Formats: sequence, C-alpha cells, structure tokens
Amino acid sequence: MGVRAARRAVGGTGNAQRRASRPRARAYAKEVLSVIPPADVAKARTAEEAMRDASVTPTCYIPFLKNRHFVGRRDELAVLRQRQLVEQDCREISITGLGWTGKTQVALQFTYVVKEAQPEWSIFWVPALSMESFEQACVEIAWALQIPQTADGEEDT
Repeated sequence: MGVRAARRAVGGTGNAQRRASRPRARAYAKEVLSVIPPADVAKARTAEEAMRDASVTPTCYIPFLKNRHFVGRRDELAVLRQRQLVEQDCREISITGLGWTGKTQVALQFTYVVKEAQPEWSIFWVPALSMESFEQACVEIAWALQIPQTADGEEDT
C-alpha cells in the first residue's frame, strides 16, 4: 500500500482541517494587508514584496519573559537555528513530544534567539490552548500593531 493510500485508510491527510482553517487564513491575510499602505500594495508585484517593502517597524509580542535559568537542549536549539536562521528552508516548525517535557521552554528560548539574531523580524507568540486564548492574543497583537478596533471589537473598516 502506498503512502497516500495508507493516509486515506487512517483518516485522510487533514483536508477537513485545511478547509476549516481557510476562513481564518483569509481573515489573517486581510489583517496583514490592512497594516500595509495601499500604495505599497499597488506598486508591488506580490504581497510578499509589499510586506518586505512596507515601512513597518518590527513588532514583538511574546507574553513570557526569557527564562534566565534555561539550560540544556543545545542539540534541539542547534537544529532549529540551522533550519530557520541558516538554511531558511522552512516556515513552520513543530516541536512534538510528551507533556511536561519542556517543549514550550525550547520554543520560548528559540523565540528569543531569533529576536536577538534577526531584530528586523516581527515575532508573534500566539497561544492556542483554547479559542479564548487565541482570540485574546490576536487582540493584543492588533493593539501592538496599532490596528484600529471599533467599540464592539470588530475591525474598523
């Protein structure tokens, strides 16, 4: 049995999840484009160029302080640094493992490594423990980016 057939046999490849996330992705893209001046978007050939050329000050939203007592995990941090900062061959990285093994601390440490190594990058830590924590982080990021909000919390268009 091939890999695709095996994936179908055990429940697919996540197409339902991808379909469910499309409205969120559209909303996110709309928010990102709303902070880029329309003139910059019109002049650019792609959205990526518009984002790169926009005069936006890098913003960081990391709701946790750097753990000054973090030790170990050199190998894991080296792999993350190599993939994200040196090779720059991936945009998404998943850190997996059993509960209470330090995944969040590794991610937090790496976040601060990136912040120091790439001060021109914006960094947003978005917890997704629940829909409420996700929404709260999005509100705080919008505030940090000075995206105007109406009294009812909707985007001011």
